[in-house]
Amino acid sequence: MKTTKKKILTLLLSLAMIMSSMSVAFAAEDPSGSTAIGNFDGGTVTINASNADDSFALYKVVDITYNETSNSVNYAFTSGVEAYLATLPEADRVSVETYQGWGNESNELKAFLAGYAEYVKTHSVASSYAATASQGVATVSNVALGQYMVLGTGSATGAYIYQIMTATFKPDENLNVNTGVTLGSKASLPTLTKAANKDSVSKGDEIEYTLTIGVPTYPVGAKNKSFVVKDALPSGFTYKAESQSVDVVANAVDFAADGKNLTWTFDYDKISALQTVTIKYTVTAANPAITTGNTNTATLTYSKSPFGNDVKYDINASKTVYSYELDITKEDKSDGTKLDGVVFDVYNSSGAKVATVTTNNGGNATVSGLALGEYTLKETKAATGYADPINVSLNVTLSDNNLDGVLDEDTDGVHSVTITNTKGVFNIPTTGDSGTLMFTFAAMALMALAVAIMLVMRRKQARR
Repeated sequence: MKTTKKKILTLLLSLAMIMSSMSVAFAAEDPSGSTAIGNFDGGTVTINASNADDSFALYKVVDITYNETSNSVNYAFTSGVEAYLATLPEADRVSVETYQGWGNESNELKAFLAGYAEYVKTHSVASSYAATASQGVATVSNVALGQYMVLGTGSATGAYIYQIMTATFKPDENLNVNTGVTLGSKASLPTLTKAANKDSVSKGDEIEYTLTIGVPTYPVGAKNKSFVVKDALPSGFTYKAESQSVDVVANAVDFAADGKNLTWTFDYDKISALQTVTIKYTVTAANPAITTGNTNTATLTYSKSPFGNDVKYDINASKTVYSYELDITKEDKSDGTKLDGVVFDVYNSSGAKVATVTTNNGGNATVSGLALGEYTLKETKAATGYADPINVSLNVTLSDNNLDGVLDEDTDGVHSVTITNTKGVFNIPTTGDSGTLMFTFAAMALMALAVAIMLVMRRKQARR
């Protein structure tokens, strides 16, 4: 009897040692409930997903079997793991006992699971169980005894990058098995935002754009870590050479500018320790569009599949800047006749001249490509036969509080003003332009001078 008790005690101590080593070998998980191993008929894995409809696959790593007759528990790698180990150099192959001795956060465990994750993805190994999250929770039922590697995949509507997880159903020292496992998934999502130092631009303005990128965390041993940012400039905008800068270490990024497409290709391993990366660059609004806005879209393309085939996902961030137009009409105050040839200088609020325009045959002149703000129109030349401008000016304010390309007092991005004039006191009909008028006045002056000279000469003759 003593011998039998001693054997049982030895068995229980051995099991306790195995259980202790297993508890630190597997990634963090929260077991719940238990039942005697002989009554265990499958457990439930509950995964709290990072996104509502992400998917998860469970691949068995360790088989755990119970022999009721001998009241013993056996641990062994699955055939899939054995096949994976066979692909490794002999020096890198490990036993299940060695595997069990690795801690949860050990580099050995992470590297092993990363290698196996790549193997199952590239060798089309079928998962033991699979589930898709519903309202952010994925549930797998009737899971057999054993330890499983859990791989998460970001869905089409949420490309999270998941760390490898494990779920385990194993007996404790009393041969009771947990009936549930809850996994708080660890995942990260890259982010991209775009900003500009101006919301509206005038033609010829320079704009500085800022891209802020949230750097994700890929699992240790991840094979696919694509990380590329592209920016497509809007029509009418040009990149200012040598203006881009990135706050990363040397050789961490390659930059290319191809026409209106700007591309930054990152070496992920050189930015992995950063939380964010900032890109800045400058463009010139050479010919900004009116009303429709000038939208600039940046795209971050990255791998959402760390192992196996590289599945990429895009995150977009856009910024729209607006430009506006001033439409000037010059006409006769009395009858509305449209006046051509009238010249205006346009100044911004800083007093800088932004344009000089001349009215056409319809009395119209257009100043296109203006930022929001105050402007002053100064008439510098009147229409032929009309009063010359003397400090004639008009203040105009362009405002767009909704910042949607539609001016507050208008229905689009064009603001119209009408300026009237009256005919001058010395209005002499001519068929020419102001040059003809000047010659006319000159001729009249010469005639008057000639008359004066003749009168002086007659008076002199009369005195003789």
